[in-house]
Amino acid sequence: MKINLLRAKEDDRQFLIDCEMDTLDDTDENRSFVEQDIDECLKDTRVVLSGETRIGMLTAYPVDDYWYIGEIYLLPEYRGKGIGRAIMQHDKLLLRVAETNAHALDLYKSLGFEFTDEYEPIEDLVYMTKVN
Repeated sequence: MKINLLRAKEDDRQFLIDCEMDTLDDTDENRSFVEQDIDECLKDTRVVLSGETRIGMLTAYPVDDYWYIGEIYLLPEYRGKGIGRAIMQHDKLLLRVAETNAHALDLYKSLGFEFTDEYEPIEDLVYMTKVN
């Protein structure tokens, strides 16, 4: 499946909110947080496309020598198809993940990410890096 990343625009805002909310409990508190998050990160967000179809989102921005992956979400029907793997093929990547998120940890380890102590963990979030 060929994918493209297109800079998110204001017109994509509701799709981005829905995409992120799909992974959370649909509560007013979560929705408020996600709406604020999208507003703050819109300029660093890309819409993931398969053809003309919006299938997910990626927020990434430079930190030190890395591209920091803030968020990556795919619609449920596109998960497990290698799309996230394809997106994560950049030279030097940095991300943080909850220590309790076994699925994400397994995925990132399979992609070659390793834990790093270069950045201080925040609560239950740990940092991982990957250098291609």
